[in-house]
Amino acid sequence: SQQRIEEFMEAMDCGEVFPPVKAAKDPDSGKYVLLDGRHRLEAARLRGQTKIRADVLPVAKDYWLLASVRFNGKTSLPLSSSEIKQAIICAWNSGIKDTHIIAKEIGRSISYVQKVLKPLRDNERFTRDQEILLLSQRGLSQAEIAKKVGLSKGRVCQIKSRGDAMTENKSNRLVNGIIPFTKRSTKTDQEPDLDVNSRSTARHNPYSQPNCYPSYIDQVLAPDASMDARHVVRTMELVKHYGLDLVDVAHTIDRPIAWVKKIIMTAIVLAIRPTRDPNDAFLIGASFGLKADLSLTIRQAIVFKTMFCPIGPDMDKWVKENIPLSDLRQIGELLKVSVNDLYYLVCGEQPPSSPKETFTKLPSGIKSDLKHHRAELQYIRNQALKGMFSPRALTELLAEINKIRETINEIYDAVTAIRGEQNGIS
Repeated sequence: SQQRIEEFMEAMDCGEVFPPVKAAKDPDSGKYVLLDGRHRLEAARLRGQTKIRADVLPVAKDYWLLASVRFNGKTSLPLSSSEIKQAIICAWNSGIKDTHIIAKEIGRSISYVQKVLKPLRDNERFTRDQEILLLSQRGLSQAEIAKKVGLSKGRVCQIKSRGDAMTENKSNRLVNGIIPFTKRSTKTDQEPDLDVNSRSTARHNPYSQPNCYPSYIDQVLAPDASMDARHVVRTMELVKHYGLDLVDVAHTIDRPIAWVKKIIMTAIVLAIRPTRDPNDAFLIGASFGLKADLSLTIRQAIVFKTMFCPIGPDMDKWVKENIPLSDLRQIGELLKVSVNDLYYLVCGEQPPSSPKETFTKLPSGIKSDLKHHRAELQYIRNQALKGMFSPRALTELLAEINKIRETINEIYDAVTAIRGEQNGIS
């Protein structure tokens, strides 16, 4: 505002030193773009200054807006909430489709950014899903659709199955708007019955409303299961079977995003490292801040690999998009694997074995050790020549030397054999 500029001018006239403005250099034009400090710059111009102190930062062009918002948040006159939301939406529309990056750049939480973008992402997702269903109706294969929309075949299959199920549900709703469910199976070691047309129970399920994704948790949980337990299994179902992200899952079950993330993180660890001891499951859940009974529910649900276990094709993409790197490192520490190996494990694959390290030349450490041992043996030889050993000492010395000779012979035989194999290969 003009008043603020005038205040800055007056302060500058009194000799007050302001922090440098923030700027970035446009790689196309070579000019400098102001990121923060508009009032300071304008005040300096009105005072007749031709130069101003500035910090030129290496910020990519696509991130100028986000950087400007972040710097502004540290000033005495920060942007309003609506202005910050508009900046987040502009960043998303400009092509920055990673909520983690946007949150980091503007200095806000990931959940805040996801909440702001949810209507926009929902609309984009709906448009994309409609396009996939339309392409499927036109006879395109899943591989062709995946290539056209830029998704994996597994994700296209999930969207298509979800669309088919929702279309089928429209003709299977009861008068009161509740979708019928199959009776709970008594065989706990089998997958749930996924035949929508064969469902036949009158028990009301809170997730069976027409606008929700069909649920099969009644086939897994007892009728008297707590609502928390139902939320746990439903979370795993929405992630594994329907591929929903954390924000959508949290919205569907009306629970915090952080709670949903804890469930999935615990499920990943228990799925990759199964345990028969309930105490182990309790400890793993506790490391993520979960109650013991919820950890036990997760342990029971991951037995149903098709519907609830968060391990399978393309799960690495879901994990990368929804779980921050710091949380992935925590999972890796519990499993004693690297984050890169974790991406393989969540897909149900074994990480590639690390290549065996070989010495291109004899390490200096080994050379130094051999030289040291040779000097010691030479010293012993000189002492023997001087008659420093008694007959008994000589006997003991010969016994030790024979042991050394045997080891040297073993090394020689091993090296000779390896060289022979290498020559044969070459």
